[in-house]
Amino acid sequence: MTFTAGSFTDLLIRALLLVPALLIAIPVHEIGHAAAAYFLGDRSVRYFGYLKPDPRRYLDTYGTIAVFLAVVGWGRRVPVQSNRISTPGQKVIYELGGPAANLLVGIVLGFLLRGLLALGLPFSFTPGPGLLLAAVFAIVFLNLSVFAFNLLPIPGLDGWNIIE
Repeated sequence: MTFTAGSFTDLLIRALLLVPALLIAIPVHEIGHAAAAYFLGDRSVRYFGYLKPDPRRYLDTYGTIAVFLAVVGWGRRVPVQSNRISTPGQKVIYELGGPAANLLVGIVLGFLLRGLLALGLPFSFTPGPGLLLAAVFAIVFLNLSVFAFNLLPIPGLDGWNIIE
C-alpha cells in the first residue's frame, strides 16, 4: 500500500479529529462512573475531584493509544469506597454509569449532528467548514464505540465487572 500526499493528509485529518473526541469520550465515561458513585453515597469522588472534566485525570496511556489504533479506548478507573458501594445492585449501577454517560452523549450529539445535516450544513473530512460536522461525527462515533467496547465481558472492562 502506498501513501500519496492526499491520502496522508486525509489520514492526518482523521487522526486529529480523534483528539477532541478522545478528550470528551473518556472523561465522560469516567465522570459517569463518578456520578453513579456519588449518587450511591460515595462523596469521596467529589472530594477528590472526579466530577470535574479535566481529561488529564482520566486519560490512560494505553487507552489513548488504543483510540488511535482501534477507535476504542479506556481511561483510569475512578476509585470508590467499597463500603459505600457494597451490594451487587449498587455495583451494577456504578459499572453502568460510565457506558450510560457515553450512550447519552452519543445520542444527544447524534441528534444535533442529524439536525445540522438536515439544515444543509456541509459534512466532509477535507479542510473547510464541513470539518466541524466531521468533528461532531467523530465525537459521536467514539462515544458509541467506548459505550459498546466497555460492555464487553472482558476482564478489566465494565462488562466483566457487571457479570462478576
